[in-house]
Amino acid sequence: IIHSMQTDSECESDVSSIADSSTTNQNQLVVNREHLLKRIDSLTQENRVLKVELEKYKLRLKASQQEVKQLKQ
Repeated sequence: IIHSMQTDSECESDVSSIADSSTTNQNQLVVNREHLLKRIDSLTQENRVLKVELEKYKLRLKASQQEVKQLKQ
C-alpha cells in the first residue's frame, strides 16, 4: 500500500488556503449582514410611509361615509 505524504510546504499551502477561505467567508458574512441591516432600514421606512398612507385612506373613507350618510337624509 502506497501512502501519499504531503510535504511541509504542501501542508502550509492547505492551511493557508483554509485560512483564506475562512477570511472570505467572514467577509461575505459581514457584507451579507450589512446588506440585511440596510434592507431592514429600508423596509422599516417603507412601513412608516405605508402606515401614513393607510391613515390617509381611512380618513377619506370616513369622510365619504359621512357624505353618503348626509346624502341619504
